Amino acid sequence: YNDLSIVRQSGLLDKLLRGEMLMADKIYVGEGKILMAIKGAQGAIELAVNSVIYRRHIIVENSLSRIKNFNFTQHE
Repeated sequence: YNDLSIVRQSGLLDKLLRGEMLMADKIYVGEGKILMAIKGAQGAIELAVNSVIYRRHIIVENSLSRIKNFNFTQHE
């Protein structure tokens, strides 16, 4: 299984409330409820949208990394 298959089979997308979206990498292209950066962004608006997405994406990635590191150190 890959991440996209797991998300689809989990039913998570169906549980999102109106207006909610998941943030993900570009592998999820074609899933309407998944927010991702605009590939090949050009122009001020697309670049601004990507900037907002990337700023939030890095917060999520850093948080996940901290959780993984914490769990790893707890099991040594």
